[in-house]
Amino acid sequence: MRLAIHFVSQNIYTKITLADIAMSLSMNATYLSTLFKKEVGITLSSYVQNQKIFEACALMTQTDLTITEIYYRLGFYDQSYFSKVFKKVVGTSPKQYKRTIQSHAASPLLKIENTHT
Repeated sequence: MRLAIHFVSQNIYTKITLADIAMSLSMNATYLSTLFKKEVGITLSSYVQNQKIFEACALMTQTDLTITEIYYRLGFYDQSYFSKVFKKVVGTSPKQYKRTIQSHAASPLLKIENTHT
């Protein structure tokens, strides 16, 4: 699964599908999906979403990009979908997360623990 994880990290700024990952690894998509869930503990699509949201958090803490610029860069083209996924992963809306970061600019940055890499 290391190669699938590597593919996701190398393509984080593009739309990533199960078919893309499977093709890059010369594997059947269904088999890859089953194997990934068994070895990593979450579905491949959840993993991709989580990684994109972790990257969004990093961009919010390290750049002056707007939330719109961030979600477009990460391949989300629907703001409500991005916000829904972000809130599911982080526990707060992107707007509130960014506000919290800005209000704590002098203190250590907020970190979202990435336990699946």
